[in-house]
Amino acid sequence: MAVSNLFNDSTKRDLLCTEERCGIVIVSVPRSGTNHFCQALTNFKDIVSLFEIFHPDRVHGIDRYKDLKCIFDTEIGVEKPTIKQFVKLFAADRVGCVKRINHYTSEVPGRYFSFKVFPKQADALSLETIYSNYIKSAIFIVRCRLDVYVSQLKAQQIQNWVKQDTTSLHVKIDVADFLEWAAEVDEWYNIQNQLLMKNNIVPRLVIYDEQIDKPLRQLLKQIKNTLQADNIKLNRKTWFAVSRLKKQDRNRNVFDKAANGEEVKRQLTELEKLEYAISPPGTCL
Repeated sequence: MAVSNLFNDSTKRDLLCTEERCGIVIVSVPRSGTNHFCQALTNFKDIVSLFEIFHPDRVHGIDRYKDLKCIFDTEIGVEKPTIKQFVKLFAADRVGCVKRINHYTSEVPGRYFSFKVFPKQADALSLETIYSNYIKSAIFIVRCRLDVYVSQLKAQQIQNWVKQDTTSLHVKIDVADFLEWAAEVDEWYNIQNQLLMKNNIVPRLVIYDEQIDKPLRQLLKQIKNTLQADNIKLNRKTWFAVSRLKKQDRNRNVFDKAANGEEVKRQLTELEKLEYAISPPGTCL
């Protein structure tokens, strides 16, 4: 995997080509802390913080901004569109929808919008078009590969992806399946990195354990510093930080989360994949 050097590249961008762009894209995979990160962004008055606008079942975040929602209400052609109508609109024209969000955001100087994108939610051509026209800053949120994998297994098993305590649930891990999944995740980050770099956008790396799994005030300071590197200056709404999200698994050791944790650790060690498994993408080759 060759993206680790690129993530932290300090190359300056041509700011002229990004002057009209207002978008902050969060590239990640599910169970990496993106909901908490997006929620943290709502503490800044300069950011229209959307969540998962390309989700196949719900356009997350549009309804939080009445003026923005009205734009799409008009596009759909009914006063109170259903969730399915919103999803259909975004699925049919992802680029056009982001364009309208960018236009809405740019009406107020110094305002930005953010959204996250997961694998298989949009084709490469659509994402490249969005990156080249509407994205000013990109953030890659990464987390220990095995932690993410286990968290996904737990969510799939209980069929609940939010606000569910899974500490006492122990899942069985198939090492071969995990490594195949991890390779796909690495490829996802690699492809997005290439598309962004092609458009002179240097992704900023945010590591779950180092930045997200910290006190909220500390995370907000990190966000402000990270985006300031891309000439994005943010102001807080209030000094009292707000977040409604809670940790869903309190186990600190990833192998304690699995029913066969010691066996998994042994197999990974034999395959010389232990360090790879317990590292986030972009930090360990």
